Amino acid sequence: MATRVGPSSENSASVNPMAGSSNPEASPDYAKLYDMGMVVQARSAGAKADAATQITSVEKRDVPESTFEVPKDCKEVSFADMFGMNQ
Repeated sequence: MATRVGPSSENSASVNPMAGSSNPEASPDYAKLYDMGMVVQARSAGAKADAATQITSVEKRDVPESTFEVPKDCKEVSFADMFGMNQ
């Protein structure tokens, strides 16, 4: 599914020239957009719901290594166990 970019799906072809392509990432136009910077808003349409992600602020700061450490009480759980499928 192509990523829809812009205020609505009706004009996604004019905003996103790769809309409808089976592999938009392979397009030279996509490479040009990628070189311009970070995506700040993305929308996708699903069978049951649409989703949107938007960056609202950015700040540069040091992040302590401990931020990326796995918590001591964290345990591995299978997908089936997580959703109660093994009961």
